[in-house]
Amino acid sequence: MKRDLELIKKILLRMEEDTDPFKPKNTVFVENVEKHEFYYHLKLLWQGELIEAKVLNNNSGEYYYPTALTWEGHEFLGALKNDTAWAKLKKNVISKGTDVPFSVLKELLFSWIKVELM
Repeated sequence: MKRDLELIKKILLRMEEDTDPFKPKNTVFVENVEKHEFYYHLKLLWQGELIEAKVLNNNSGEYYYPTALTWEGHEFLGALKNDTAWAKLKKNVISKGTDVPFSVLKELLFSWIKVELM
């Protein structure tokens, strides 16, 4: 399964809106997303240290129940929420189907924001 930056943004936005950030969520809270795709992206966010999550194992696999955004998660989401940087990311990376390392994605977002602020 490929990493979906649109879905990652949706998950982070929903987590930011959460009024009870330390209570684990046990439901798929992003609409029109398959359960396995949702949990896969939660795992990616957890591995990337963008979210805190409770990890549970059962007979059918490993599940990640998000509890809160990390500092890094807030920083990355802040960059994703910048309309100019997000539009450039969609145009230059997402629309081309280019698989770019996460560290490069962050650098691109932050560099576009810096240029906008100057």
